[in-house]
Amino acid sequence: MKKRILTAICAAVAFIMIAFALSSCMMTGSNTQAETEDATTAAPIPLVTPSEAAGEIDLAKDDPSNDAVKFTFDDAGRVSACEYKSGDVEYLVSYNYRDGNVEVYTFGGESVVDYKLFKPAADFDKSVGFIEMDGYFFNGYKTLEAVPVETETEAATETGTETETGTETEAATETEAETETETDTETETAE
Repeated sequence: MKKRILTAICAAVAFIMIAFALSSCMMTGSNTQAETEDATTAAPIPLVTPSEAAGEIDLAKDDPSNDAVKFTFDDAGRVSACEYKSGDVEYLVSYNYRDGNVEVYTFGGESVVDYKLFKPAADFDKSVGFIEMDGYFFNGYKTLEAVPVETETEAATETGTETETGTETEAATETEAETETETDTETETAE
């Protein structure tokens, strides 16, 4: 009789511990899912290029900055940054010159909203002046060729790769199912 009571108490304690563990897992999974939904349902920041924000500017000037757009230059005279505002969003375009190419990152607020890679047809020559290509301004290049770039998000969309959150949710569901099976087995063994 004592053995049955002790077994029942152990089974009840084990059941309560598993129930608490499962409830905390469920709550964690719910929070992660809610956070993911908030992040994915937030409106993305629209891409507004410098040429759209700047309106009419005089590309013949050494520095065509105006009230709508402000350029920053590196020591060689190349555009290193461009700042402008559209609506409530402040944009920053950063130009990186690496391996003979020009990388252009566009930040809207704290998010990257665009990335472009350009290959200049010739070396930098400050006397060439400003040009506009694909909505971006460059100083010292006659022509640039846009190089197609595949981002990580595009690659995941094309291959159908699951997001990290989706994988975590599936793993949590599998763990919960395994724990329930183990609980049922322990209860049957205890009896």
